Amino acid sequence: MAEFEARIEVTADPSSAFEYLSDFVNVAEWDPSVREAKALGEGTPGVGSSYSVTTGFYGKAIELICEITALEAPTRVEVGIEGGRARGHILIVLEESDSGSRFRSVITY
Repeated sequence: MAEFEARIEVTADPSSAFEYLSDFVNVAEWDPSVREAKALGEGTPGVGSSYSVTTGFYGKAIELICEITALEAPTRVEVGIEGGRARGHILIVLEESDSGSRFRSVITY
């Protein structure tokens, strides 16, 4: 298994940052490997919400289904990933910082 970790500081307060990050349709704005993300249902993001995410891997487009598996507002989002042979997990942890919020994203494939 491969694991990728990123840490990012943002000026938004933790509650606003959580709202943005937990709506996984926004993943294309903060993950450079994602080309497009679409919600597969309607309503407020929650456990069980699913998204179609198109990512690029060595020049090829790969469609993944990402499902929110855990939400702990305003500090934690967990997302399961499946598509083709790809299986993985994303953990996003938020905490307050001097500039607003700090988030850590750990992706495991």
